[in-house]
Amino acid sequence: MRTGFTERKVRIEELDRLFDLKFWKAQKDSDKFDAAWELVVNSFIIKGKDVRELRLQRNIRPLSKVNFYVIKSMGQTSVLQEVY
Repeated sequence: MRTGFTERKVRIEELDRLFDLKFWKAQKDSDKFDAAWELVVNSFIIKGKDVRELRLQRNIRPLSKVNFYVIKSMGQTSVLQEVY
């Protein structure tokens, strides 16, 4: 039997996300990553895929330079974005 679990029993009418938010906020980043990776592995197993083929995607995309210009005119402020 696994240990170290936190649980809460409530009626369906009383369900909210507060418990989940507090729980995950209290976890270390490495624990959050481990939990997410466990979901990925379980998903692969359920789909019948070979877990040894799992890897992080390494997509390469060019980065573009972005300039922002702030224009103040007649009491109004506008922000324009130029991408090239």
